[in-house]
Amino acid sequence: MWQPTTAVTPPSATGKTYYVNGATGSNSNNGLSPSTAFATPQQAANVVQAGDTVLIAAGIYHSTIYPKVSGAAGKPITFGSDGSGPAIIDGSTPVTGWTQLSGTVWTAPINFTPIAVVVNNTPLKPSQSGVSGVTSGSGLWYASGGILTVDFGSTMGTANPSTADIVVPNNNGAQTVVYFYNNNYLTFNGLTVRGSGAGGIWGYGSNIIVSNCNLEFNGKAGVNFMAMQGNANANNQVLYSRVANNVLLNWPRGNNGFADAGGGWSGGLAFTNSLNGVARGNVVYDNGGEGIISYGSSPGTPTGGTLFEQNVAFDNWSVNMYFDNQPNDIARQNILFNHPMNTNDWLKPPSAGYPWNQLYKYSVGLMLADEYNSSGGSANLANTQVYPAGHPKLLHLWPVKLPQAGRSDYAYSAAVAMREAASFRR
Repeated sequence: MWQPTTAVTPPSATGKTYYVNGATGSNSNNGLSPSTAFATPQQAANVVQAGDTVLIAAGIYHSTIYPKVSGAAGKPITFGSDGSGPAIIDGSTPVTGWTQLSGTVWTAPINFTPIAVVVNNTPLKPSQSGVSGVTSGSGLWYASGGILTVDFGSTMGTANPSTADIVVPNNNGAQTVVYFYNNNYLTFNGLTVRGSGAGGIWGYGSNIIVSNCNLEFNGKAGVNFMAMQGNANANNQVLYSRVANNVLLNWPRGNNGFADAGGGWSGGLAFTNSLNGVARGNVVYDNGGEGIISYGSSPGTPTGGTLFEQNVAFDNWSVNMYFDNQPNDIARQNILFNHPMNTNDWLKPPSAGYPWNQLYKYSVGLMLADEYNSSGGSANLANTQVYPAGHPKLLHLWPVKLPQAGRSDYAYSAAVAMREAASFRR
């Protein structure tokens, strides 16, 4: 299970070891020792070859990790924390130049469109009544005309926000912070990835391992493995990681009209068109989409055989665990539950005519579905096994809408624990 400590990544045993240190490094160095470290992870990503390891010192890096080459079997390329403290890869643009407007409300200039504001690990709600709604103690934010207005009263009182840890993801839904395209045999270990307008760690490739990582405050998925036409993402794994407060495009609950539309969001930890993926020992919660999802297929792309085991998933929007059109998937020894519904997580209080009847999705533990749009017209969930099982809201079978779509041969028994728990939270 994920542990709230910084993992230590060992030096390479099959290639070179590069070092990154934002405080003491320089990208004009060779990166081959702690005293000649690079300043940014991307500089290391530009030069690594199969078998190399990149050790990243504690710090916040407004940088990318976009490898140019693949690793190989027995010689992966590894990007990991050196164990000195959280190595944070942050895709957000730093916001500076704060000016006090009144009380606990401050303003700052920006040159992008934010989708969320997170202050000291607490996501704030956007004002529904414009800048006039951002008042002292409201805990709201609003952006317009190149000015970001934020009330910090609920998170840091009267302190100057220049001392706070502030993450403001932008609206770039294709942002590549930690990204791979047709790259294979990569390992990401012990990293925190946050602040992306898109996914935290995402891309197209096989034999990718994400382990002991902390994925938080990203606009879309914390992790999303995707496939290209005719080329599955295969043998990818997410192990012992925390995936929380992602899919900020759909947070707070009901944001962007998703409660009205009934769909359109990402999952927190997503295997899209996946073959033989594994999610094990992860803690996945408070994401604005499904918690852990194995989703979709396309013609000519082999999929299925994904294993979800020994994960804890709770309080995710829509569904805590979701299988769509994936043959021979298995879910076992997972704990799925929801705390009592909290309207503080909603965009605005429920009222007559406001579509909060859609929030029934909030209570679903596990869903099996065959979405036509995800399948290319060939839905197949045969032999999906779910065990142990049992709770009135544990299992929801999404309706079959088309004759060519089929769900069959489900196996589930006993009980997935759906508990009211005091706290699995950070």
